[in-house]
Amino acid sequence: MKRLNLYPLSENWRPPKLLARDKQLKVLLENRESQSPENFWIQGNRGLGKTLTATIFKEMTEDTFIITCSSSSFRRAVEEFALKNDVKPKVREDPSTIILRVIEEKAEGDKITIFFDDIDRLALGPTLTRDFGIHICNIYDRLLERGYTFSIHLITTKDFKDARKYLDRSAESRLNLRPLIFPPYSEGEIKKLLMQRLEFIDDLEWSEEAVSYIAARVARDAEGREGDMRLALEIARAAIKTFGKLTLEAAEKAWKDRETDYWVEILKEMPFGKALLLASIVWETLDRYEDEIEELEEGEEYYPVSWSEVKKRWRSNAEAVGLGNVKDHRLRKWLDSLRESDLVEARTLPKTHEYNYTNMRELYITLKADLMKLFYATQKIDWSKRW
Repeated sequence: MKRLNLYPLSENWRPPKLLARDKQLKVLLENRESQSPENFWIQGNRGLGKTLTATIFKEMTEDTFIITCSSSSFRRAVEEFALKNDVKPKVREDPSTIILRVIEEKAEGDKITIFFDDIDRLALGPTLTRDFGIHICNIYDRLLERGYTFSIHLITTKDFKDARKYLDRSAESRLNLRPLIFPPYSEGEIKKLLMQRLEFIDDLEWSEEAVSYIAARVARDAEGREGDMRLALEIARAAIKTFGKLTLEAAEKAWKDRETDYWVEILKEMPFGKALLLASIVWETLDRYEDEIEELEEGEEYYPVSWSEVKKRWRSNAEAVGLGNVKDHRLRKWLDSLRESDLVEARTLPKTHEYNYTNMRELYITLKADLMKLFYATQKIDWSKRW
């Protein structure tokens, strides 16, 4: 298989022209030329072009600085930013002072733009660290004192309506932020963006049909990542690496593998016993209703299974992997947690209910997540290796 240069399908590749985000870029450019520039709360889920737009803005303007928050430590982010700009931070130097020194040494004019990218990484719990708000206030005040015309933009996945409680109140008040929203890419936009990148890969065989398939699935069926261009790139890269080309067959296989991996990740993030409980619900559902499930239409609910039978299956599986001494109340807590996550539904069925197969009034569990996607994920996990 010929080795292809897939760099145009990486997140770091810079397209020659920014597509689908030209309106947001225009807002930022016009704001920069204003005599009283505003500060933006740049919001949108991951993979929607926020960082790319900021980067292209930087390439088009002078005296623009992007500080990437790569961990929960604001100091570390600022020190990395300084070193990239050939400014060595001093021991115990205040982060706001470091930023100001970089600006004073590197800026050629008095019109400054600062982006703080991915500020969510600074969050410890439901809010950002208090230090971040303090440093923002210090930066704001010092730039003001030195007579700069400036704007400070915060890039985040959080909704603007939560800005005041997420960000330190004094910092939010200083900045008087306005929202700049990056909505999910549409199917047509994802298709254009993918084709733009594919045209820069030499000797690659690809079809518009495959691109359309990826665009449609990412736009509609990405389970929390709808419109995410990063996901579209992941699918395209996976298809090409497996098949050496981007055909419809390759795209379909890559998408199916991605769905399985997504649910594997969901299961692996749970405590082992809870993940095994969800898997037991899946296996019990398939075992009980396999023939009938094949007749279900899209959007129809799965059939309920008895909680007592699920517990029996769970205990049998748990014993096989050496997980013992788990009380019923712990299983019930895990079940409640699955309900809160909207993965299952639990309700008591009377003896006369058509799906009550235990002939007694009992709790029945109905799977709400996609049965077969979860089943394939359970098959991919080695349950003998507890986590």
